[in-house]
Amino acid sequence: MIDLRRNNGALTLYATHQQPPRAMWLAGSVVVSALLYFMLEQQIPDPTLRLVSAAICIAAPFVAAAVLYLRPHTTSIVTAFDPKARRIRSEQKHDRGKDVVLELGFDEVAELKVAEDHAERPRHDVLSLTLTDGRNIQLALKSRQYTEGGEGQDLSKVAAFIRSEMGLPEG
Repeated sequence: MIDLRRNNGALTLYATHQQPPRAMWLAGSVVVSALLYFMLEQQIPDPTLRLVSAAICIAAPFVAAAVLYLRPHTTSIVTAFDPKARRIRSEQKHDRGKDVVLELGFDEVAELKVAEDHAERPRHDVLSLTLTDGRNIQLALKSRQYTEGGEGQDLSKVAAFIRSEMGLPEG
């Protein structure tokens, strides 16, 4: 979800992103279960216990997939652009991990840009600030599937609006 609102002359950008589980975790659970099955197959002489161990090894990847899909990693970012104070305040709240609060001035911003997350295999468009000291601060992330579905706002238009209203440099 990406939402841009005006509040007493300031612009506030609300961005929430859910990251799905990585396929390598699911593939890893399948490989570990298969290895465990073959190891237990040779170690257990009782056919009933072998059947139980096979059932556990077959069910383990499904349980791992269910747990990963029920607990996706969510990040919420609230960024306020205050033109009167010429300050930007960004609060990143993670459901797992440490929350981050950044405050900086408009003069510290080298560019506000929208770029692809990875040059060879882009999956997400990223709205970010590049600071004069070279650091990048991510403000919003939007998946390609979300963009192709036609839902929500276009990050390029959001960035252009923020640049025009706040006088931030373009990337």
